[in-house]
Parts: sequence; C-alpha cells; structure tokens
Amino acid sequence: DQLLEDACTRKEHITALTYLAQRFPTKTEKELRGELTSFGLGPEQAATSVRFLSGGERCRLCLAMLMLDNPHVLCLDNPTSNMEVESVEALVYGLQQWKGGTVVMVSHDANLIRSLGAECAVLVESEGKLRRIEGSVEDYLKTFKC
Repeated sequence: DQLLEDACTRKEHITALTYLAQRFPTKTEKELRGELTSFGLGPEQAATSVRFLSGGERCRLCLAMLMLDNPHVLCLDNPTSNMEVESVEALVYGLQQWKGGTVVMVSHDANLIRSLGAECAVLVESEGKLRRIEGSVEDYLKTFKC
C-alpha cells in the first residue's frame, strides 16, 4: 500500500489511527480503534507514528486494514514468517474474531494451525494433489515422528 509506504518513509507524523482514518473515511474512530485492538495494537501504538512501529506491529496494522475491507475470502501465504510471538497471537485472535467468509492459508507453523483449530489439508507433492487431513493436526504430525 503506497500510503503506508509513504507514511513509513516521510517525516510526517502519520499514526496507525490516522492512516486507517485516511484509508477508511466512512468508519468511525471507535470502529478503527476496535480493529486495531483486535490485532493487539492498543492506544499507545494507535497514536505512534507508523514509521516507529516495529515490523510486527506494521504487519498487524496491515491485517487490521485487510479486515476493514470486509473481504469474503482472505488468502494468507505463511503469514507468521516474520512475526514475533505477540503478532502471531494477535493474528490468531483477529482471525477468530473475523466474521467474514473463508480463510485460505499456507503455513508451516504448527502452533498457528493448532490455535485456529480449522479444517486442514496438505499438499502431497508426489501426487500433485491437495488432501484433507482426517483427524487432528496432531494425528497428522505424529506420522512424521520416528
């Protein structure tokens, strides 16, 4: 998002809250703060200049922005690859609270998968097919242990 990139590089004081307010002018401040909070960005981070947020906090801001767009399908490709523990927890919470449609996610993070408790599938490369995992993720993971 060009606005976010600009906010990170310019010397202007664009906070997470003002960034979302510019992007979603029809949303109330309460709605914007609520979405930030659902991704673990409290009042302090909401008032912090975007350029001073950590990488994980910026990821959470982007996820809040995605949710404010009210998508029907959310596709996430290894979303936890550069996140610290707090950001992963915020992602799990935000996805659990999301009232949208379907989440399609590729992840190698077994803890994330466990936390979401969602239906899972695995890509079987030798067959070139996607197979639904029967039973729990734990049962599936046990098949790899010696």
